[in-house]
Amino acid sequence: MQSPQAREPFFRARRAAFPNAPMSETEAHWNYIQAYKPFAVDRVLSPERLRYIQQLNVGFNVQKQILPFERVADMSLAADAIKLLDGQPAQGK
Repeated sequence: MQSPQAREPFFRARRAAFPNAPMSETEAHWNYIQAYKPFAVDRVLSPERLRYIQQLNVGFNVQKQILPFERVADMSLAADAIKLLDGQPAQGK
């Protein structure tokens, strides 16, 4: 959904799901996805993405401060899932 090739299918799907939504809203949503790439493609949340979310949370007073990545996220399960998809044995904990 984040690749430029997905534009037409994205617009068709949005029109099907939200037939009364203005085209400008669909365009704005598409532009946001293209600019910020909010969806993980490798099943792993990067420190940069988590920091961005935390910055938004701090800005909206949802959380008080940005916490270290290691304190907030454990990507070991995602890493194991990727290994399994690649045909490698998972490490497990």
